[in-house]
Amino acid sequence: MLLRRATLLLYTPDSEHFGIVPLEAMAAGVPVLAAATGGPTETVIDGETGWLRDTQDICGWADIIGQVVSGSITEHELQRMGAAGAARVRSSFGQDALAERLDTLLHEMSLNNDGKSPAMPSAITPTVVVLALVGALIGMAILAFKALSDARQLRAYNILQV
Repeated sequence: MLLRRATLLLYTPDSEHFGIVPLEAMAAGVPVLAAATGGPTETVIDGETGWLRDTQDICGWADIIGQVVSGSITEHELQRMGAAGAARVRSSFGQDALAERLDTLLHEMSLNNDGKSPAMPSAITPTVVVLALVGALIGMAILAFKALSDARQLRAYNILQV
């Protein structure tokens, strides 16, 4: 809920391997201004779903923020970017897209070097991948539960009004 009220998400970490926060903002229809390193370079499309800037380019960050705050970037343009971000999350990072990528990966892993299926495919490698993905999903669920718990605590102390 809080993200849906935002005009712009600033994502400054310069060493994130993926970064789920920009995806959460994009899913909520909020444009993202993010560091042009790591995960955001895979998720944010510069000029379409938000902006990517070098972490050392302070003027570049300030320019985008200034344009958003002053209205130089119109509400309509921000809404267009937000809608493009939400569509990108659904098409590239949604359940169906991830399932398709996993299926392709497992199929490729089951092939020999000559591109043909082995007579008896090894179940070890796909099992390891599946276990790793299950572990990642459990980790994401724990983080989501913690975020929900933190939001409830803030609400209980009247710090977060949503």
